[in-house]
Amino acid sequence: MQTSRHTHTWPLAFLAVWTAASPLSCGDDNLLEPLQGPQTLLDYETRNVCFRFTDDQGFGILGAAIRFDTDGPTAGAVLQRRVSVTDAAGIACVELVTGTDTAFTVVARHDDAKGSTSVPIVVSRGNGGRLAINVHDRANATVEQARVILTEDLDCDLANPLRPPTASTNAANANQIVSVQGQDGTPVTFSGLKSASSYTVVALGESGGQTTGMGCQDQLTITSEQIDQRRPLAVELNIVDFVPTPGDGDELQVVTQFERDIGLTGMAALLKQMSDDETDPADFLLGEMLLYETDTIKRSALGLLRAQLAQTLSATQSVRNAKQHLHETAADLESVKNLRLVTHLAIVDESEEAGTRKSKYKATHRFGHFEADVQGKMTKFDLSASKSRLLGGPEPKLEDEAELRIDNVEDVAIGSHSLSLPIADAIIAKVLLDNWGKRELAPIIQSMVACSELARQVQRLVDDGEVSFDLDQLLKELAGLAVGVWVNDLCVETTTEIVNKVEAQLRKDLKASRMDTDVEFSGQAKATWSDGGRIERMRGKWNAVGSFTALRQY
Repeated sequence: MQTSRHTHTWPLAFLAVWTAASPLSCGDDNLLEPLQGPQTLLDYETRNVCFRFTDDQGFGILGAAIRFDTDGPTAGAVLQRRVSVTDAAGIACVELVTGTDTAFTVVARHDDAKGSTSVPIVVSRGNGGRLAINVHDRANATVEQARVILTEDLDCDLANPLRPPTASTNAANANQIVSVQGQDGTPVTFSGLKSASSYTVVALGESGGQTTGMGCQDQLTITSEQIDQRRPLAVELNIVDFVPTPGDGDELQVVTQFERDIGLTGMAALLKQMSDDETDPADFLLGEMLLYETDTIKRSALGLLRAQLAQTLSATQSVRNAKQHLHETAADLESVKNLRLVTHLAIVDESEEAGTRKSKYKATHRFGHFEADVQGKMTKFDLSASKSRLLGGPEPKLEDEAELRIDNVEDVAIGSHSLSLPIADAIIAKVLLDNWGKRELAPIIQSMVACSELARQVQRLVDDGEVSFDLDQLLKELAGLAVGVWVNDLCVETTTEIVNKVEAQLRKDLKASRMDTDVEFSGQAKATWSDGGRIERMRGKWNAVGSFTALRQY
C-alpha cells in the first residue's frame, strides 16, 4: 500500500536547531497517530504500518525513534524491526509480515508522546479475494478516463450511468479513476474481497466532465479455491456508448430474485445413469435393448455379446464424445440456481388528482428476459420464440394487467396477475444446445451410439465365429433375417423408448419445478416517489415467488 506523505521544506539551519530541540519539547503536547485505519490482510502478506509524530503546532517531528510492538495473538506474524526513525514529515513505518488467521494490534510508542497508539490488524484468508478487471474503450464517443466502481448485489440491468452506484465499503480503493488507452485495455485491481459474495463492477467513461459510456459486469463471485491459490478472478469489461436522452420515464424495470432454485435433478440423474459406467453409454443402450427384447433366445444371445460390444463401442470417438456430453449436461442441469426475472411495469396515468396521489393505478406487467446461474456463469434466456424451448407448446403469455393500490405514502399493494413463463423448458433447451449443438431429444439420443455401427459389430462377430451362443438356434429363431438387421431394428426401437423415457423424466421435472406454467404475481412493496407524484423505485416481495426491486427508467 502506498502512503501519502506531505513534507515541508525548511532551511537547513532551522532544521538543525528544531531537530536538536524537539526531544526537549513538552511531551504532553506531541501527538503520535496512525496513518491507516484497521487493516485486513491475507496470511503471509507483507504490509507497511505507518504512524505520524507531530508537535503541538501539527508539524512532523524529524529523527524521533518510534518503538513498535504487537499486542494479542500474532499467529506467526512478525515485525521486521522494533524501532524506526521518523522522516521530515514525522512519519515512521514498520514492515509487518503476517502469519495465519488471527487478530491483534501493532502498537507505536515514544516517550515524548501522549501515551501509545495502535492499528488493529485482522489476518484472514477469507478476505483474500481479488478481481482483476481489464477495462477496454469500445465507445465511439471520446473517453478520456474511466471511473471504475466496485459495488455489491447490483443488477447491471438496473445500472444507470447518470446515477453511479455507491462504492463498496468492504474493499479498499473501490472507486478508482484510470486512463483507458491502448488495444490491450487498462488493468484495475480490487482486493480484500470475500468468497461467495456477489460483486458488480461498473466502469463509467468520462470526457469533459460528462458521462460518455458505460460498461458493467455483475454476479462476480470469488471462489475459495481462487483465494487459496492467490489467483484473481479475471474479467474483461467493455465501455460502450451511452447517449443521455431524457426519455418519457414510462416504465419501471423490475428485477425479481426467485426464492427457490429450479429442481432439474431428475433428468440430471437419468443422464448420469446413461454415462456413469466405464463403457457407457454403449452398455446402457445394450442393457435397455435386453429389457426391450422379449424373445428368450435373442435376449440370451445379445446378453452374451454385451460386455464385448460395450467395450468395443466405448473405444470409438463418437461414443466417448457422447459420454462427455452426457456428463457435462447433467452437471449443468444440477448447477442451475439464482434465477432472476427481468420484467417491465408500465403504470398508467400517474398524474396527481388535485395535488394528491391517487389511491389506485393500473399497470401493465411485461416480460423482458430471465437469467440463471449455470456452472457459475450468469446466462440470459429469452422466451419470445418457441424455438428457444425444448418441448414447444403454445406461445407463452408475456404480458398482463395489474392494479396498484396505495395504502399510505410508502406502501404499495400489487394486485394478482399472471405471466406464462416456460422457464425450466427454456433452460434445458439451452443446456442441450450448448453441449450437443442441438436441442431436439431424438437426434441427441440417436447420436450417442449409432445403431448401424452396433449392427455391424455384431455381424462381424458372427461372421468371424467369435460367438459363445448357439448360432444355428438364433438363426432359426430369426427365420432368415440377418443378425445385423435384427440388431439394428432392435437398437432403433430401443432408442425411441429411451427418448420417451428421457422426455417423460423431463416433463416430470418441469411439473415439479413449478416454473413452467403460469406464474402468479401479487405482492407488497415500499415505494419512493418523485416530486411530480410518480413512483421512482420500489423494493418488495411477490407472494410465493421472491423478492424484487424496481427502478424508473430514464
